[in-house]
Amino acid sequence: MKELTKMQILERVRRRFSNPANRALDSGGTCVYETERGENCGVGMFLSTPHRFTGSIEMIQFINGENVQNIDKQFKTEARGHSIEFWADVQRWHDKASHFNIKKNCISRSGAARMRRLKSKWNNNYQ
Repeated sequence: MKELTKMQILERVRRRFSNPANRALDSGGTCVYETERGENCGVGMFLSTPHRFTGSIEMIQFINGENVQNIDKQFKTEARGHSIEFWADVQRWHDKASHFNIKKNCISRSGAARMRRLKSKWNNNYQ
């Protein structure tokens, strides 16, 4: 399977969350990698075993108290090859409630603007 580019990942996340009802929220309204119903967040949808993780994407680097040198093995094969900084940007975008307009069931203006900035940043940055 061909690896996904950063632009393809960002577009999949944007499309999925263009309907805010698709956000993976726990009963307290916190975004989680995977809900009890099997729904995934913007990062969780690319993890090989999202149910294993809690906390920020940066914390995935630390499993059983050990620093995981190769974060890629935590992701599905097609989503490998991207930096932790990229995944942190993806997570921060979909975690921010103000990026979504629940009443209109869409991404908010600030969410759309932030997504455009992320695409610009990562389209020109091959880290």
